[in-house]
This record gives sequence, C-alpha cells and structure tokens, in this order.
Amino acid sequence: MSATLVSHSTDHLPAGDRAGYWNTVIAEAYFPLRLSFRDADAFRGRLSMRRVGPVSLSRLSTDALTYERGPGQIGRHSDEDFLITIPRLAPVEFSQLGRDVSCAPGAFLVERGNEPYRFSYTKPNSLGVLKVSRTLLAERIRQPDRFCAQQFDAAGGVGALFAAMARTALDEDMSPPLQPRWSGASWSICWRCRCRNMPRRTG
Repeated sequence: MSATLVSHSTDHLPAGDRAGYWNTVIAEAYFPLRLSFRDADAFRGRLSMRRVGPVSLSRLSTDALTYERGPGQIGRHSDEDFLITIPRLAPVEFSQLGRDVSCAPGAFLVERGNEPYRFSYTKPNSLGVLKVSRTLLAERIRQPDRFCAQQFDAAGGVGALFAAMARTALDEDMSPPLQPRWSGASWSICWRCRCRNMPRRTG
C-alpha cells in the first residue's frame, strides 16, 4: 500500500466538467456510485486520501450531494469493504438493509460496500471516512454486518476514543508525512480495542 497523499479538487475545472470528474474521483476512492448534484455546474468538492496499511483515510468536503449504490454496481466476486463515516459539519441521511438513520456531527456510522445504499446531505459538509476491508474488520469484530446503518455515539467511552483517533489521523495525515503511530499495526490495535467494547448505539 502507498502512503502517498492523493488530493483532488474541482476548484480549477470548467463548470461542465465538474460532475463527471467527481464521479470518477469517488469511484476510485471508494467504489462506483451514482451521484446526484443539486447544481452540477456550480458543484465544489475536495478530497484528500492516504492509505495506511490495510486502511485508507480520507477527508471529503463537498456541497450538498446524494450518493447511491445500486445492485448493478456491486461485483459478485469482489472483496467487500466497509466505510466508517464521521460527519463534521452537518447531519447525513443513510439508508441500507431496510434501515434509515440520520447521523449527526459527533457520531459515526458504518456502511457496507456490497449492499445497495443511499447516502446524502443537504448542506455543504465535511466528512472523515475510513475504508476497511471486511476481512480485517471480521478479524476484530464478530459479524460486522450487524453494525451497519446504525449511528454510534462518539461523545463518550470507547466510541469517543475511536472517533478521536480517527479525527486525529485524518487531520494530521492529510498533509504532513505519516507518523509511525498510524501504521497498520496501530490501526489493528484500535480495532482490537473496539471489538472488546463496542460503542453505545444511539437513536
């Protein structure tokens, strides 16, 4: 895995090129999704991403946007990835597996990559996103699927510790060189800790 910081922005693109460019950026960072823009020509988006061992860390800032993953975008034999998303500025709405959840800043949610879903926010937002393989997650958390499409409290306990570690990694690792404490081994320790004492679910 590369530890190189990768950054994308629509800032200097012509209005007519922004939507297509952002679709490609999101597909490469996470997986193929259908994006619905409130105003495609005026859309603004920035994404910075770094891979740390088996985990990718990204910071995403965009105008209002809707992301949808349909059955046709999910490969039958592809390895599944999970996204752990931390909204920073505005709530996000998420639907998957027949569950609907609103996740406010200060909390986080878990998304399955191999199940259809809808994810949206109606105001400009900044998100911290961790992309983790199902294999890694399953080694630390039994049946990780059961935690999808739920909001978890990041205000106290292990949930707060996990969210603080994630925010620190996202804040510090998007611009300076990686520090040793954010190696793949460090993230493995974080997952083992979280497995022993899952954060309290809210809502």
